[in-house]
Amino acid sequence: MKKPSHDARSTEQEDRELEELPLDENDPLWQLLKESPHLEAGPFFSRNVMREIRALEAEKPSLWQKIRRARAAWTTTCAIGLAATAALILSLNLSPRSPESTTLAASPSVASTALETYLDEELLRVAADEPSLFSDDEVIAMLF
Repeated sequence: MKKPSHDARSTEQEDRELEELPLDENDPLWQLLKESPHLEAGPFFSRNVMREIRALEAEKPSLWQKIRRARAAWTTTCAIGLAATAALILSLNLSPRSPESTTLAASPSVASTALETYLDEELLRVAADEPSLFSDDEVIAMLF
């Protein structure tokens, strides 16, 4: 921050500007403002501000951030694939069958239960890695 300017010419100019304003001579606020020092921004203020803005805009994600984003995308893709597979298996298991095929349906239900458990665990991992993908209600539904 630049020190207050005390040269006589700027002070006289400020005094003239303040005298042109309609002042109530009894108002102490105007008197204090008259006595306050005039502050100016430094000569390189705008250049420094613009340099900081450009530096913030040019900030690129680090390698670690890129890896986390790729992992989150891959995990999400896997979770969606597992959900589609589980839905397909469940739809095949729930379709009406003839009495002869009911004895074969017992073993796929065990596999579908294991797949559903794995799918639930994977979705919870995705929610832990990337919380913005799921709402609070969805996460609560996954837990209970």
